[in-house]
Amino acid sequence: MPDLEVSPQPVYTLPATSTDDEARAVRVLPTFGEPVTLRSSGLDGVVTDVLVRPGETIRTWDEVLAVNGVMRIAAATDRPFHRTLRFGSEGDDVLMLEHLLASSGRIESVPDRVYDRGTVAAIKELERSLGVDRPTGEFDPGLVIWLPAPTVQVDELDVSVLDPAPTLGEVIVEGARPLRRLQLTEPTGDRLAGIEPGSYELVVDGTVLGIVDDPDALGATVRQAFRRLMHQAGADSTPDAYGMDGVIRLIQPRRSTLVPTSSVMTDHTGEQTCIWVKEEGDHRVVPITVEGGSLGATQIAEPLDDEIEILVNPVDVLEAPQCPSSS
Repeated sequence: MPDLEVSPQPVYTLPATSTDDEARAVRVLPTFGEPVTLRSSGLDGVVTDVLVRPGETIRTWDEVLAVNGVMRIAAATDRPFHRTLRFGSEGDDVLMLEHLLASSGRIESVPDRVYDRGTVAAIKELERSLGVDRPTGEFDPGLVIWLPAPTVQVDELDVSVLDPAPTLGEVIVEGARPLRRLQLTEPTGDRLAGIEPGSYELVVDGTVLGIVDDPDALGATVRQAFRRLMHQAGADSTPDAYGMDGVIRLIQPRRSTLVPTSSVMTDHTGEQTCIWVKEEGDHRVVPITVEGGSLGATQIAEPLDDEIEILVNPVDVLEAPQCPSSS
């Protein structure tokens, strides 16, 4: 009985698409500055109210505490106030006070280093707002608690209601260590490498902290969100080595085309890759760029029409399945 020869038949398939957000595990490492403390400018009496809480941020004009019913405000000035100022006083501290008053709209004249009638009126208004029974128009430095930085996040309070008022130099508020820098590393702590261009979002503990523009120096929005997470975790007073595990992922996942690995051919140099597609009873070669792949599937850069039919077995069907050389 003669042997039967069976001609190989072409097998076709449609291209598949996949999405990849390139998610990868990272370590979020902070660098902290030295903690900031708020100290008393010299108070006399009893603490009757404490108006800030751990985790809150103190800024200029925020009320910090009350002594004998009179509120004391925070002020981020160039240096602490140290003397009583009154009508006729002159100096840099008068200029500093006038700038402070102008920042709240309490004084309209141009600051000029001279404690004049306008300054007296502004201080009387300030005294009334803070609860002084008999405003004098003289500035008592004890009304102001100096902020060594524009903002201070409260870590611990060293005063309580009914405590004796803190004397000159005593700590009122211990600030959290300021977060100076935030960077991403590999989970091992090694430098993060191999990040493809694109807009990524950073996720830590299920919370999206923000967009990653530079893994070596994350922006202010991300730092603030990270600081909030640290506070929730009770991790404000951690060493510089402290970090949190996270994930970065593309905001817009990349779409890629997948074709059967058996459909991908090369030219005689191995440099040009291609596939064949069905066209009017014959086959047409389509140059492709291979980006990656897995078992049985190859990822290519070129988008393909969803209805295009790819030849799965070119080696079996074509007489010369090599790609045309580009040279």
